[in-house]
Formats: sequence, structure tokens, C-alpha cells
Amino acid sequence: MKYKCPCCGYMTFAEPPPGTFEICPVWEDDNIQYDDPD
Repeated sequence: MKYKCPCCGYMTFAEPPPGTFEICPVWEDDNIQYDDPD
């Protein structure tokens, strides 16, 4: 099962975000970027 990336919306993560440290073509899922995306 794939989970949606909180940044781009594509189903790219194998685990539910946030905090997985997985990388999609647009974004790396980590708690710091999730809390402050700029």
C-alpha cells in the first residue's frame, strides 16, 4: 500500500507520513520540513 506525500500529493510513501524520512521526487519527509515547509 502506498501513502500520499503531504507535499505533492502523489502516492509515493510506503509508510504513513509524517516522519518517515522517505524521499519522493519533490520532497523528503521529515518532521522539521513537515512543521516548517519553507
